[in-house]
Amino acid sequence: MNSELDPRTVLMMLAGTFVVYVALEHPQFGTVLLVGVGVVTLLHLLMKGS
Repeated sequence: MNSELDPRTVLMMLAGTFVVYVALEHPQFGTVLLVGVGVVTLLHLLMKGS
């Protein structure tokens, strides 16, 4: 088993950490960030399937 992290995994973890930090510091942006993350996730899943 390879113990190194994939760069894509590291990038996704950093992006997730940033989103959570901004949502906690600025609650008014929490809903907007949640919708944005949902849209990006949906697009990722749709493009992955084709």
